Amino acid sequence: MQKLNIEITESINKNQRIRAIEIFYDAFKQKIRALIKSKEKALAIYNKSLKNDQVFYALLDGNVVGLIGLHYKNKTFLVFKYRDLRKYFNPLQSYFIYRIYKLTSPKIKDDVLRIDSIAVDKS
Repeated sequence: MQKLNIEITESINKNQRIRAIEIFYDAFKQKIRALIKSKEKALAIYNKSLKNDQVFYALLDGNVVGLIGLHYKNKTFLVFKYRDLRKYFNPLQSYFIYRIYKLTSPKIKDDVLRIDSIAVDKS
């Protein structure tokens, strides 16, 4: 069996970030599309919302093959802002998406670490 050279990192470049967001989208497409129908809009919003200090990435030969988003110190790895949503949606849609996000984001104690999401390249 071949040993895989997988590196875990919290620092990636712009192109790797785009790939990581695509992997996340593919893993959670059904959940995301319930609120954001357009893949292009979803990718743009997630790119703005992803907080690198709350994410670890798995790289295989320099290519992103997975990510894990963490929730700790009551901070999540995705932070949606109303003003970012407004770039893509009307005020009512933006408010609705923002409120759903806020309502579904659990509150945790400062001393708790929660794995929020794990996504792996389907190949």
